[in-house]
Amino acid sequence: MAEELVVTTKPNLLRRRGIEVAVGTLSGLVLACLFGPQLVSLQYKPLSGSATIQCGNDVTAALSELVKLQLIAGVVGGFLLLLMSFFFRRMLRKRREARAVPSA
Repeated sequence: MAEELVVTTKPNLLRRRGIEVAVGTLSGLVLACLFGPQLVSLQYKPLSGSATIQCGNDVTAALSELVKLQLIAGVVGGFLLLLMSFFFRRMLRKRREARAVPSA
């Protein structure tokens, strides 16, 4: 007769948190890429006249603002996803502990 052996391993919390931060950062960057140009264009007026030098400065400034927006959105996205997972796991742990306590 064969016996079944069940092996349980403790989850690697550092790896899990790293994946959550990476997914949040990626989602922040994707949102910044999709909606960033519209947000940056709100700061700059349409070009008036034929001042080529002014146009180059505006384009450079707008691109630098877009890159800053993408980096900030990535960092904020990673932090928010990590924070949400912390509170969600805490809620699940409390619910699991409440079920484990025998009612008197």
